[in-house]
Amino acid sequence: MSRFEEMAVLDMQFRILLATTGLAFFGVGYTLYVVFESAAGFVIGGMVAIVVAYLTAKRLP
Repeated sequence: MSRFEEMAVLDMQFRILLATTGLAFFGVGYTLYVVFESAAGFVIGGMVAIVVAYLTAKRLP
């Protein structure tokens, strides 16, 4: 693979990682924040986002 192709693959992997992490954070954190009206939802959302980021990065080629 050329250098450009390698950079394009890394960029796509980074975008996938950011998208899944962001969706997990807002999906869990914001929902818990609205339901319980507590800032603890963002802490829990952050922990879930870290787990999702780890699992996503592990599965990417």
